[in-house]
Order: sequence, then structure tokens, then C-alpha cells
Amino acid sequence: MALSHGLRAAWSKPLISKDGEVLGTFAMYYAKPHSPTDSELQLIEEAGHISRIAIEREHAQQALAKALEDLNKKYPGAAVQIAEFQATL
Repeated sequence: MALSHGLRAAWSKPLISKDGEVLGTFAMYYAKPHSPTDSELQLIEEAGHISRIAIEREHAQQALAKALEDLNKKYPGAAVQIAEFQATL
């Protein structure tokens, strides 16, 4: 299948969270046989690090929104007060 799309080389690196969870992969594809250079390995490492930070931040923001929603169901208005307080930080 890869050959039918003109791909002759590919390599990827998993994105692993600080908790050991697989978040995804970063992949590179080439039209000709190719091994990654040191520069490309460095690039994929740095891009992967930035991607992990962004993904984990999104997960944390989703968890915070869910926690505030749950809190507001138990204690109406409490989440608004917390959000207002957070806005001052």
C-alpha cells in the first residue's frame, strides 16, 4: 500500500506522556529510501516534546473544565467564583 502511494521510507516516534500513556506518534515519510539524519532525529525529538506538552495541556484543560462542571452541579455558582478567582492569577 505504501509503495502504491509513492512512499519508499517511513519512520515514526511514539509520543509518550509523563505518566507513560501513548498520546500518538510523529512520523516522517519519504518518496525514496532514506534513513533519518542526526538533524532529523533532533527535529523529531523537539517537535515531539512540543507536541506532548500541547496534548497534555489540552487534557489538563479538559479535566479542569469537567471538574468545574461537576462542582457547579453540586454547588451552583461555585465554579463561577473559582473561574473569576483564576482569572486574577
